[in-house]
Amino acid sequence: MRDLDALTSEMVRLRGAAQHNCRLCKSLRETTALDAGGSETLYGDIEHFEMSEALTDRQKAALRYADALIWSPSH
Repeated sequence: MRDLDALTSEMVRLRGAAQHNCRLCKSLRETTALDAGGSETLYGDIEHFEMSEALTDRQKAALRYADALIWSPSH
């Protein structure tokens, strides 16, 4: 996660928290990501990220990768 920018890293973390329904992790926010442009509005787009116009292609690719690791790691 060190090669990702702070905002994309936080989005991946929040995607994992949502997929595992971890209430504690879903409630936390990384300040460096907030400083890099994170917001509740932007984080709200994570659930339906493929349709988001606010997320970059890079962020969407990172979220797709996170989903693949969570749901079908052998692929």
